[in-house]
Amino acid sequence: MSVSSIILIVMAVILSLSVLALLIISAVLCIMLSYPKRFTKEFTHRCDVEKGLIDIEIENYERKPYIITMSDGYLIHADFIPYHNSKKFVIIAHGYTWDKEGSLKYAKVFHSLGYNCIIYDERSHGDNKHKAVTMGAKESRDLHEIIQHSYRRYGSDIHIGLHGESLGAATVLLSARYNDKIDFIISDCAYADLTELLKYKLNLMHLSHFLLKICAVYLFVFQHYRLNKIKPAEAAKNIKCPVLIIHGAMDDFIPPEHAEKIFQNIPSKKNIILFDNANHSESIIKDPVRYKNAVSSFLADI
Repeated sequence: MSVSSIILIVMAVILSLSVLALLIISAVLCIMLSYPKRFTKEFTHRCDVEKGLIDIEIENYERKPYIITMSDGYLIHADFIPYHNSKKFVIIAHGYTWDKEGSLKYAKVFHSLGYNCIIYDERSHGDNKHKAVTMGAKESRDLHEIIQHSYRRYGSDIHIGLHGESLGAATVLLSARYNDKIDFIISDCAYADLTELLKYKLNLMHLSHFLLKICAVYLFVFQHYRLNKIKPAEAAKNIKCPVLIIHGAMDDFIPPEHAEKIFQNIPSKKNIILFDNANHSESIIKDPVRYKNAVSSFLADI
């Protein structure tokens, strides 16, 4: 065998191994994105207790659990925390890997302001069946159906607002495409564009952005959504109600630039607040008094 033939064979092997490596790495990234570790509700509850975010007042809330069946048959577990004789409602969406127990700290803020609170486990989180997380694609449709279910369950004359944290905030923004009757939106540390966020993550790992092209194919084939369509900042252009954007100024998981992009695209009444020294999902932790005051002032102004 000639030297040139050996070189060609070696090059072909190297190329094949490189392609295989790309496919494997992309598959692993997609699996990590779609099937994250799920924390138990006992763990998430205990975390917020240890941080001083859940006290005896919250522990004594009346909580009425119920299950909502989505149009695709998927079951969503929710809790209703009533504020009697109030027509004001807020639906709170938790963050990635967390569950509805993590929404209690926000429910405390709204409940103290006279709101009935609906907290729920997002798709593939908490008590729900473990399926793929779609980063807002199916979750935003779920939220749309939860909103419609809430009007049917509690009356067409109620007033509903939305609050979301991280993935929940992105979900809230993406749900704007359904044009539901919503009185306000509070988005806490949402990503503006999932593709751009993943590029940022790949940069930290010194990996090529080309991996996202392969990931996009995987996600479309196996999870049935398009990666390049998960753009909460773009969806924000459809919002008609007042919006409050909250983000940690020191957030290195979803940089605050994402909040700025979302804010710029909102055509309705809006405000943005950055919390100094707060990392991802830490705004209410670092300064709970300011957080409550910000929410209270925003709601009073609308």
